[in-house]
Amino acid sequence: MMVVNFTIEMRRPHPEAIVVALPVGTIGTALSAPFQGGVPAGKLFSPATAADHFLPVVGTLPPADSGTLIAWNGERLPW
Repeated sequence: MMVVNFTIEMRRPHPEAIVVALPVGTIGTALSAPFQGGVPAGKLFSPATAADHFLPVVGTLPPADSGTLIAWNGERLPW
């Protein structure tokens, strides 16, 4: 709801602004270390790989996608 509400507020002064929730997956850092054992093979990403996933997706989103949940691979996810 935070993303949806923020989208509504941002559209008023900035109609072209894009607000999305974009989970980038599990990143191999000390923070995720306790959970890494349960991450499927090929789904634990380095910080650099996570950034590589994030940037192309963000760069292709139109304002119509504002208020949505988008996966790291560009797939639109249900709320």
